[in-house]
Amino acid sequence: MAQGLSFQNLTNQTVWVILLYYDSSCGSANQNFRKQGWWQLNAGQTVLIWNADLRTLNRYIYFQGEFAGIAPIWAGSGNEWIEITDNAFDQCALDETGCTRWVDCIELDLGGLLGLTVRLGPEGGQYTTEPTFPPPPHSDHSDHSDGGWFGGGGGGS
Repeated sequence: MAQGLSFQNLTNQTVWVILLYYDSSCGSANQNFRKQGWWQLNAGQTVLIWNADLRTLNRYIYFQGEFAGIAPIWAGSGNEWIEITDNAFDQCALDETGCTRWVDCIELDLGGLLGLTVRLGPEGGQYTTEPTFPPPPHSDHSDHSDGGWFGGGGGGS
């Protein structure tokens, strides 16, 4: 059972991905997000970005992706804008140091998930998600008040 956050590139081109996610060290409420980029995904490649139980993270994260030299291909619907740079970055969301352009991110809901794979493609702009749910609670059948696993109370006359 896969845990963590992975991105898989189903296109025939290299894809570059950024993330925006909760980080309490980045400021006051509603401003405490971190932006990171760029993860390179070669054609056909899967990259594990976080190897963690996603239930331990903030429920919402955001991503944006693009082909080299082409405007954002995987972008949001106009509500999740962030200023970034084309160079590698790891900074608080409101830190504009080196930032040269704005992009709109896609929201992902991690609520209750152990893992999530985001599949980019097969065409630019297309994506699907494959969630991994935690296993259901396991019963050890320790309540033997019914006479045990196989029913009946045993014992004859």
